Amino acid sequence: MPALSNAALVVQSENFDTTLFNGTPGSSPFVQNVNNVSAVFNPFDSGLGTLNSFTIAWSYTLTTNATTGASGGSIGASLSGSYSVDTFGYNGNGGGFGGGNGPNSPVSASTGNLAQSITFLPADAGVSYDPAILATITGGSPFTLTWGDLGTGFLGTFSLSGISTALVTIDPGSSVTLTYDYSPSAIPEPSTYLAIAGFTMIGAVLYIRRRKQHAKAD
Repeated sequence: MPALSNAALVVQSENFDTTLFNGTPGSSPFVQNVNNVSAVFNPFDSGLGTLNSFTIAWSYTLTTNATTGASGGSIGASLSGSYSVDTFGYNGNGGGFGGGNGPNSPVSASTGNLAQSITFLPADAGVSYDPAILATITGGSPFTLTWGDLGTGFLGTFSLSGISTALVTIDPGSSVTLTYDYSPSAIPEPSTYLAIAGFTMIGAVLYIRRRKQHAKAD
């Protein structure tokens, strides 16, 4: 019987590092949308072997650093949305933060780590998740992993009230990672290689012998 190798992994990852706002808010309160975050990934190559599972892991941090105005001020953010493979959603996540300070003082706050990791088994397609997700993962075309509202294109909002200057960023550690766990295709045992080599040598000997016989006949 062919010997199967141990399970192997294919890992793809995309980091997010974006400045959403940097400067003086134009109004108070100042509200701005946070756009969806997404990245394009390659499907599983069935030529590698049999897909055992695939894991999608998100880790996301939105940070606001600001200085209050003459009357003091506050900052806040709210993030919520669905995770999706192309247009097929599979779960949701969200969170928020806020902070404030007195006149002409620094104020900062962070969402911390909004994180989610889900492992999908092929056998669970159509049971615990949309089978279209498995079809997309194993299809022949690149696809997009997205966190946010596909209808509006927004993941959430941040607001600044009584703030003189602010810097709002998606931290560099934010990322989405896709991991394929698979069993490589069968690899022949050494005895199989020897058998193939033996048949090849026998064929070569017979070919040479026939050539010599034809040469004598001529």
